[in-house]
Amino acid sequence: MDELVESSETPVEGLFELGKMQKMTEDVNEITRKIEALAEPKYQKEHEVYLEKVREEQKKYVDACREQALLKMRNLTANR
Repeated sequence: MDELVESSETPVEGLFELGKMQKMTEDVNEITRKIEALAEPKYQKEHEVYLEKVREEQKKYVDACREQALLKMRNLTANR
């Protein structure tokens, strides 16, 4: 059976000399990058384009409603 070994009994200098600590650090960094990539929206650009189109359509609608309201006001004042 394997025994638990206290860290004070384990020399770490050898691990550094063999490059194992650097390899382990690189592995952890790679896993971290992968996890962070999962948090990024995959369709961010498409979503931004969609939102921009929605904003444009809303602006067109508001402008059309404003124009209709101005025409109605002009017609009301012209008919007095």
